Amino acid sequence: MELLDGYGYPYVFEEFQFHMTLTDRLSAEDATDIAKAATTRFSPVLDDELVIDSLSLFVEPEKGRPFRRVAEFALGGKD
Repeated sequence: MELLDGYGYPYVFEEFQFHMTLTDRLSAEDATDIAKAATTRFSPVLDDELVIDSLSLFVEPEKGRPFRRVAEFALGGKD
């Protein structure tokens, strides 16, 4: 929480970890370009196992303002 409070974003410096930021709809051209870039960037690890154990929801109260974490959800599966 210190990084979120201090920098307005929780994953800076050594705490950076992969995450996806959701946005409004993309144009068809932008979506195609982003899909190509993502495939190029992530193809080396697409077959690796990925464990997602939680989801966090952040909001940007106003454009350009620091993000705030509003909810976190632990994920689990059936054993």
